[in-house]
Amino acid sequence: MTATEKILTRIRELQDELDEEFARRRAAFRYGFENGRVVFEAEVRRRITQAGLSGIAPSG
Repeated sequence: MTATEKILTRIRELQDELDEEFARRRAAFRYGFENGRVVFEAEVRRRITQAGLSGIAPSG
């Protein structure tokens, strides 16, 4: 394996690690992405609205 191939392999491994960490964070904060936009679960949207921060949580 060449040095370039080793670097590319490591980059792919790191990307996989990042993807896993982002998935854990999305689960912890109860949100996801739809059509390039952040979408919060209904309970999170309700709590945001109750806290008076509804401008950051679009309905839906």
